[in-house]
Amino acid sequence: MRRHLSLAIVLAVAAFSVAGGLMNPGPAAAGPVTTPPKTITRDLLTDGITKTVVDSRTVSLSVDETANLRGLQTVRVSWTGAHHTGGNAADPN
Repeated sequence: MRRHLSLAIVLAVAAFSVAGGLMNPGPAAAGPVTTPPKTITRDLLTDGITKTVVDSRTVSLSVDETANLRGLQTVRVSWTGAHHTGGNAADPN
């Protein structure tokens, strides 16, 4: 469960980072965008204070379309270095 939450947080942060770059009023970026690799750790608090690194991975996120997006348009998001959620949903919306 914690892995799923960690992966969801990583993907949300990366998606907001990419989306933040799209909101700038500059020339539109065309084509795919890939975030630089980032090292993500999963920590365990043993006594509420001491942090022990349980897992560490280098994660990178890629989005296939970043310009001229329309409402309800589907975009492909892929990543490397992180686990898949393991649960498949027919319609995540």
